[in-house]
Amino acid sequence: LRDVAKSRNALPFDFLKIDEVVDGLDETGVGEFFSLLKTINGQKLIVSHNANLKGYFNNIINMHRSGGITKIETTYAIAA
Repeated sequence: LRDVAKSRNALPFDFLKIDEVVDGLDETGVGEFFSLLKTINGQKLIVSHNANLKGYFNNIINMHRSGGITKIETTYAIAA
């Protein structure tokens, strides 16, 4: 991600999807990741099963899989 942040002017994008990127990071590493993520422009979709990360997001989409079908359970915006 640091490489993407450093070269963001050379590599423009409108959308960034990252899946389970903070797995294995300690609390300091997670904080650094989200600080770095804020420096990158464009829409970002972070996929995680870690409910402790909710405080880092403005919008949350909860999904649930049952019987092989994934459905959106709840979607909400967090007041700034």
